[in-house]
Formats: sequence, C-alpha cells, structure tokens
Amino acid sequence: MFLILYHPVWFEGLSTLMEKEKTKFFSMTRNFLRKQFSRKNSSFHQLKNLLDDKVEKLEVLSAELRQKNVQLKKQYDELCAQSDRIDLQYQLIELMNAELNSHSKKLEEKVNERTKELEHSNRLLKRYNENLEQYTFAISHQLKAPIARVLGLTQLMRIVPELERISINENLHSEAKELDGIFKQLVHALNLKHDSTAIKVENLNIESLLHETWEMLRRQSDAEARLECKVIGDASLDTDKNHLTEAVAHILANALKFHKPQCGARVKAEIVRGKEWMKIRIKDNGIGFDTEDVAEKLFTPFSKFNVTHSGRGMGLYLTKQHVSILGGDVWVASRLNKGTETIIELPLN
Repeated sequence: MFLILYHPVWFEGLSTLMEKEKTKFFSMTRNFLRKQFSRKNSSFHQLKNLLDDKVEKLEVLSAELRQKNVQLKKQYDELCAQSDRIDLQYQLIELMNAELNSHSKKLEEKVNERTKELEHSNRLLKRYNENLEQYTFAISHQLKAPIARVLGLTQLMRIVPELERISINENLHSEAKELDGIFKQLVHALNLKHDSTAIKVENLNIESLLHETWEMLRRQSDAEARLECKVIGDASLDTDKNHLTEAVAHILANALKFHKPQCGARVKAEIVRGKEWMKIRIKDNGIGFDTEDVAEKLFTPFSKFNVTHSGRGMGLYLTKQHVSILGGDVWVASRLNKGTETIIELPLN
C-alpha cells in the first residue's frame, strides 16, 4: 500500500488535481472578496453620502449659529452698554441722594439749631419779663420807704425852727445815701445783664480763689472767722475770674455777716470736680433761715430773710446772676439756727 501511495504517476495526478482545486479555491476566494468589497464599497458610499449630507446640514446649522452668535453678541454689547448707562444713572442718583441727604441733614441741623435759638430766646425773653416784673415790684417796694421819709423830712423842714433843721439835714443826707446805694446796686445788676457776653476765660485754681476772697472779706470784718477747704480731684477751672469772685464773695460775706456771735464764723468749703461739672459747696454755721418758706423769692432782688441785720437783700440775687453768666447754677439750703449751705455748679467746658 505504501508503494501505491507514492507511485510517481499517481503523485503527478494528485498534484494536478490539487493545483486545480487550489486555482478554484483562489478564484472562489477572489470572487467572494470582490463581492464583499463591492458590498462594503456600496455601504461606504451610502455612509459617505449620509455623512456628507449630515456635514452639509451641520455647516448650515453652524452658519446659522454663527449668525445667531453675532446677533447675540450684538445684543450682549447693547445690554452691556445699557447696563453701563444704568450704572452711571444709578451712581448719579446715589450722588444726588447723598447730596440731598446732606442738604436735608444740614437743613435739619439748621432748623434744630434755629429752633433751639428761638427756644433759648423765648426762655430769655420770659426770664427778662419775669425779672422786669420783679424789678418793678422790688424798686417800687424798696424806694417807697426812703422816698416817703425824704418827703416827710422836707415837709418837716418847712415847719421846724432853724436849730432843728441841722438834725433833719443829717437824716436827709442819710436817706440820700440809702437811695444812692439802692440805685448803685440796681445799676450794677442791670450792667450784669448788658455785659454778660464780656467774659474773659482764664485757668483758675478755685481753692486759691476761695482763700483770697475769704481773706479780703475777713480783714473787713470784726468777726472771729475760719475757712476750711477740701478738694476732691483737680481744683483748676477755665472760667471768668471776676464773675466767679463776685459770686463767692456774696456767699462768704453772708457767712461772715450772719454768723453766731458766741462761736464766730466757721465756713467749710468743698470743691468737687466731675466729668462735666465742678461743684463748689460752701456751708456755714450761721443763724440761717428756712428756705422752704421763701423758696419762690430766694433769688429775687431786695429779698431779705433776716430782719435783725441791715442790708438790701441783693446778695443771693447777684450771686445767681454771676453764676448764670458763667453757664452754671446755684442752690441754697438753710434752716433757722442750723446754718446755710450754698452749692455752685459750673461747667468744665
């Protein structure tokens, strides 16, 4: 069998058969591939045509989008320009509002300031009217007795003998001096009102001012007297020396004048400096008076609260006037036989 398979004639025929089959296989393969290629080529062309159509549509859409983009950009630029104009107008409105608010605030401040000035003027006018009434009443009351005495003495001069006229002349002179003193105090009080703006501010040591004023008054008095001064805080104050000296002089003079003879004049002063005000408290051990009974006329002119001593009753009134000119205030508390306490409050500024 081995010999038959490898026989040369048979092998040649087998080779020829295999060659034919090979050629046939290649031909079939080529035809198959050609058909497949033709089919694929047709699908490719269809796909290419479809893609070309899509590309063309996309280009149309892209052109439309570019046109719309241009339009949108134009609209955006217009909106930006409008926004800039709106911002500018808003800024102008803000500036106008700020300016209006500033003018409104200034106008309101001026109105408030003017209102305060008018209220202050009304208070001053009311106070001046009250003072005028007090002056009218006080002057008429104070001058009535001296004038009546002068008239009585002049009438008496006409009927008495020559020798007795010398005594009447002396009485007339005494009454004339009394009238002159009254007029001088009235003029001084009136000058205080007219010269209230003439204030010379300087830095004062209030403790030193009290001691100096006390020593000046004590040398003019026969009373045994002593002043004790206590300072809480700084005793310096920027104010007018003349007005403050006059104010404390009236208080200290009353302490010397209305002292108890059996124990002499003992005065305790306390100076307290706060944040905005300085208080000067002056307390004596004098005969005193009941302030509750005379509260309404405590600071009115020619008000006398003790008939055992001479005087015109101008001390507290003038003290009040001097302190008011300095922008301060005065309080008085007194009890009969218990002494008097006076408090002066002055602004630091």
